[in-house]
Amino acid sequence: MRFGGMRLDLFTHSDGTSRFERGLTSEYPYRQQLAYPMDGGFLFLLSVDMSHFRHQHSFTLMEVMIAATILALAVVSTMAIVGGARSNLIRAEKRWARQHLLAQAVELYLLGGHDAVVPDGLLPAGFSSSCELLKVEDIHEEALEANRGWQLGEYVVVVYDASRRPMAECRVRKVLKEEDFE
Repeated sequence: MRFGGMRLDLFTHSDGTSRFERGLTSEYPYRQQLAYPMDGGFLFLLSVDMSHFRHQHSFTLMEVMIAATILALAVVSTMAIVGGARSNLIRAEKRWARQHLLAQAVELYLLGGHDAVVPDGLLPAGFSSSCELLKVEDIHEEALEANRGWQLGEYVVVVYDASRRPMAECRVRKVLKEEDFE
C-alpha cells in the first residue's frame, strides 16, 4: 500500500521469516525501513523513499540571517506589547485602589455623619481622610431655605496618602437635618 511518499508492506512467509529479515534494505540503498511486530505473526514494514531528499539544497547564509531577523523582530514586538500591557495593568490597579479607598471613606461619612471617626483597618496604615460639610448655595433661591427642618448639604471627602498629600476627592450632596450643619 502507498500513503503519499511512503509504502506500507504487510507480509509473512511460510517459513516464519520476513522480507526485512531476508535483507530487503540491502536491495534498496536509499530506502529507510522500519519493521514492527504485531499480533498473529504479522509485521508492518514502513518504507520511505529517501532518494528525493538527497538532492535537497541547504539554506544559504542570507536566508538564515533573514529568518533570524524576522524572528528577533517578532520577539521584540511581543515583548513591547507585553510590557505595555503590564504598565497599563499597574496603572489601572492604582486607579482602582484610589477609587476603592475613596468609596470606603465616602460610605463611612454618609452613614456616620461628617464628624465620624475613621475606624482602624478602614484605610491602610498611614492613610487618612477628612470630611467637610457645606451648605449648598448654587441652587434656586426657594430651595436654599430649610423645608420642615431639612436642607441640602454637600460632603467634601478627601483621602490622604501616607505623606499627607491628597490622593482622591469626592463631593456628594445629601439632604440633611438643619442641626447637622451646626
